[in-house]
Amino acid sequence: MSIWHLKKDTAERWCWGQPFTPEGCDKIISIGQALQPTYALRDVSGVVPFRNKTCTLPINDDTRWIFETCTKVVIDMNSKFFEFDLFYINELHFVAYEDMGDFHDKHIDMQYESTGLSKLSFMIQLSDPQTYQGSELHLHYDKEVTVAKKDQGAMVLYPSYSLNETTTHYGGKRYVLMGWVVGPKFK
Repeated sequence: MSIWHLKKDTAERWCWGQPFTPEGCDKIISIGQALQPTYALRDVSGVVPFRNKTCTLPINDDTRWIFETCTKVVIDMNSKFFEFDLFYINELHFVAYEDMGDFHDKHIDMQYESTGLSKLSFMIQLSDPQTYQGSELHLHYDKEVTVAKKDQGAMVLYPSYSLNETTTHYGGKRYVLMGWVVGPKFK
């Protein structure tokens, strides 16, 4: 079999940047905790695909800097690594892995919105990785598992069609900010 490529594929499997300082992460954690995240348990046909505390970050004067920073980094990283057509960040979720056994099972993030499709997902590591055990973001490609960057303040960006999971939490407290970027359907 002979293969002739139509064009070079510019989309990477994932990338990362370092948009937030530890002080900025601590400020986001304080904002998220003040929103009093609650347990998110979804039961789909008797299966619980995740267990963690979560809440949606509102857009207001106290959080505008978070949305502006995320927007700038998403635009920059998308232009360098993915080149997807994008419209907006759908939501930012503050997620807490605080209790033994918290997790998020394998899934993809491609949600369809009325104005488009989730095309990029991102996770921002808010906690110092020395303060918790487990609850790693795993990205699954073929038979490979990629463990996402865990540096405090790191943003990991990946296509929403990537199979991903957060492994079981074993201790300490891990806080992250999750976001999804919507764009037109892939062509």
